[in-house]
Formats: sequence, structure tokens, C-alpha cells
Amino acid sequence: MKERKYYEDMEGEFCYTKVLPYLVEQGHKILKINKSPAAARFKGYTTLSPHPDIVSVFQNIVYITEVKTGGGLFNIQTVVGQLVIHQFVHQSLNHTGIIYQAAFPALSLSRRMFSPELLKFLHEMEIEVLFL
Repeated sequence: MKERKYYEDMEGEFCYTKVLPYLVEQGHKILKINKSPAAARFKGYTTLSPHPDIVSVFQNIVYITEVKTGGGLFNIQTVVGQLVIHQFVHQSLNHTGIIYQAAFPALSLSRRMFSPELLKFLHEMEIEVLFL
């Protein structure tokens, strides 16, 4: 019998079973994962910044990915807030060339919250959205 991997929470499970495999399949090199019970914090951040769920590199571009398991308003507000703070911190440190993205389960796309207007607005804020 195959041993079931333990995940601290639903976001951790989604991160390890969907998001990370997708990023690796696309060619990303994973630098840091903060979705495990004993995750060490990503170094180089001020106390103003939350720690990103995933930091990866693809074609010499750094990607910061936040993982959410629901498409409700609270999850959208949380992920947008987290990514805006990441942007603020990186801009204040003169870091450029970073792509900020949020990963949601594919079923979230059917939620009315993800309207074309919201997706367009997030794109204008330089926040990309993945539905996996």
C-alpha cells in the first residue's frame, strides 16, 4: 500500500499536488517553498513582507506564487493583498523583473467572483492568475 503524504492543510496539499508539478512541468526551477509545517522563511525579506508560498525561476525571471484553495471573495482579497505587499517590498528594494501570480483550483474559475473584469484588473496590476 502506498503511503499517503501528510499535508499540513488544504493549501499545502494543493501546492504539492497541483501547483508545484505544473511549475516544474513548465520549466521552473523551484527556489523556495513555504507550504510545509517546518518551512524555513525565505531570506531577504523585511518584516513588512509576508513570505511567498513559492519562489521559482523560469528563463531568468523570478516568479512569486501565492496558493489559495478557494475562489471566494476572502481568498481573492487575501491573495491580492499578499501580492501587492510583495510588489511594494520588491519595488522599495529596486528589485525588477519579478512576476507575481496567484494559483487557484480550476473549479474556482466557475465562481462568479472571477469575472472577466476582475481578471483584467488583476492583469493591469501585474498579477497573473493560474487555474490548475
